[in-house]
Amino acid sequence: MAYKLVFYDFETTGLNPFHDKIIEYSFNKSNTNETLSNLVNPETSISPIITKITNITNEMLQQEAPLKDHMKVLEEFLGEPNLMFVAHNGDGFDRFFLKRLASLSEKLQSVIHTWKYFDTILMSKLVFPKRRSHSLKNLCNDLMISPGTHRAHDDTMALKELFNKMVNILAKQDPETKKILIENPLNLWNIIY
Repeated sequence: MAYKLVFYDFETTGLNPFHDKIIEYSFNKSNTNETLSNLVNPETSISPIITKITNITNEMLQQEAPLKDHMKVLEEFLGEPNLMFVAHNGDGFDRFFLKRLASLSEKLQSVIHTWKYFDTILMSKLVFPKRRSHSLKNLCNDLMISPGTHRAHDDTMALKELFNKMVNILAKQDPETKKILIENPLNLWNIIY
């Protein structure tokens, strides 16, 4: 069974995936190139530090709907089985927010058990084992990719380009690799995990 890649990123009120809230999300389906990106009213104020990092202000978020009002569009976009969610530092951060988001929806809960999660930091460590930094910003700079801006959509698009470049690098190391990886992303997931 083939998995479909979904590149994603969240901007949040802080770094605690158990207590902080989503203020922006972006998802990009690789097979169709469809993107869903929105700001979210966290129903609380964000700190000046978060505004400095993301350029998202409290005033911007006050105009937006809370997460519960985004669920219908999120269900339509993500409510299918066999999705592989790709994020940078996904295992340590984004996946927790994604699972919390899915917990708000019966439809997403009905398919979440089929989802896989892929962290491009682990892929970077395989592709570039001697690198000291595997940050998205540093990888993008070194690979001549326009780096993300700590906005969900920009980071998602940078991530997608980084992922594709790393797949191409792996393919150059082993000619059969690209074919195997392109046929089903689960093959790459099995190499990394």
